[in-house]
Amino acid sequence: MMPAQRKIRIIGWIVIAFIAIAIIGAIAEAIDPPKPIKVPSVIGMEYKDAEEKLKKTGFTNVEEKRSGKSFYSDGIVQKQSPQAKKSVVPDTKIILETKSQLQINAEIREKAQQAEQEFKNYAQTLVHMNGLEALGKAKEKASKVSLSAENKTELTEDRLKSDHNMGVEWEVTQALADDDEISLTMDTVDNIKAKTEKESREKNLEAKLSKDSAMAACELYGKDQYPAGFKMHSILGVLQEITPKDDNTWFYKVKVDVTNELGVKLKNRTLECSISGTTSSPDVVQFDVY
Repeated sequence: MMPAQRKIRIIGWIVIAFIAIAIIGAIAEAIDPPKPIKVPSVIGMEYKDAEEKLKKTGFTNVEEKRSGKSFYSDGIVQKQSPQAKKSVVPDTKIILETKSQLQINAEIREKAQQAEQEFKNYAQTLVHMNGLEALGKAKEKASKVSLSAENKTELTEDRLKSDHNMGVEWEVTQALADDDEISLTMDTVDNIKAKTEKESREKNLEAKLSKDSAMAACELYGKDQYPAGFKMHSILGVLQEITPKDDNTWFYKVKVDVTNELGVKLKNRTLECSISGTTSSPDVVQFDVY
């Protein structure tokens, strides 16, 4: 049996040997350190292929960092650290951030939908804008811009400029966005003002005397005037929709069939009827058949 003192001496020499080896290795590394390697780009690659490429380049410490749900096998590299083209030593930890292809596709769709909605929202900011100004702003965002007029006449940029020089201004009434195109519908400022005034007048008159009540009063008046026969063609025979004649009176123009006191039936005649009063008490103030 080996004496205890001898055992201690042998263990001591072994420890010293390990320390010496470590020191020699450190000195050797200091004298001839590992040469830096340029990191290749692996963005867009599957993790296993990226890892293989990095290891073939000489890197020994590659780690995957998964994003979102981690139970996928087809991780695609989205980011890498250190970045590509940076030179680092072979044992540098290379972290590759990955996402699944499903997640990437979902994010692409979401971004596309978001971009589409933003494009549509931008188009809506052009509504009520001056025509020429809106056209310029639409061209900044869209590859194609189409113009149309409320009255269905041809509308072009040249016409907008020509009308502007003559003091006629156009305003956007509707803006639609589809793909990379913006469609602008416009009307003249004077027409818009007239329509607004008409709508306001209609609303105020409707509050006093409803259209339905006014047309019903006109029909009842006709049956009273032509007891032998009176028919108002209020669907296919309307010549002018009921509209304000003034602040207190509706005007209605329509085709009628009447039978006079001699029993003669007169078809397809024109009736002009004006009605005033209130919903509960309408008053026919004009009734002309010709």
